[in-house]
Amino acid sequence: MRQLQPGTGIAPSKDGAMLAGLRQRPVAEVMTRSLVTVTLKTQVADAAWTCEDERIHHLLVLAPDGGLAGVTCLYDLREADAERTVESCMTTPVVCVGPDATLQTALEIMRLRGIGCLPIVRGGRLLGIVTRGDLRKAGMPAEEVARMVCSACGSHHHVRAHPRMDGVAMCHLCLDRAQPPDPWEDVGVGD
Repeated sequence: MRQLQPGTGIAPSKDGAMLAGLRQRPVAEVMTRSLVTVTLKTQVADAAWTCEDERIHHLLVLAPDGGLAGVTCLYDLREADAERTVESCMTTPVVCVGPDATLQTALEIMRLRGIGCLPIVRGGRLLGIVTRGDLRKAGMPAEEVARMVCSACGSHHHVRAHPRMDGVAMCHLCLDRAQPPDPWEDVGVGD
């Protein structure tokens, strides 16, 4: 019988020592330093274009004083009213870690909070961002980094195991489609 690695629920591989060393690396070694940011007053449509142009999923939202005000993602931007500002669809307060946090700590925080990125901050200064993709590129096992996958569409963005769906993992769009309509909704011609 193989023993599980502490805190992971995964059996050790042949490369257990190498993986253990990888888990203890600081996030500063793998974080993205060239940051793409927007301001609180950036329009949602412009922020979505920025994500598409830069081929990124997460945007850091800066306050007027240059501090980190929030985080938004392409998925949230696509769901928001294009004429509004990113302030209306950003996540705040932001969960951050310092540059000395380990890759394992970053992974555990992301899994626990159901988030896909962590800004790296020291002394109130934004240094970088680490994403699930950064963790994968660093060599963290895919089965540990990957989020749940929507059982309906295969998406891995905004997926939760929903109790009202008997614990089936679904993204919130598929969950919305799977629910019966509200009594006041017009669903077409009927009896």
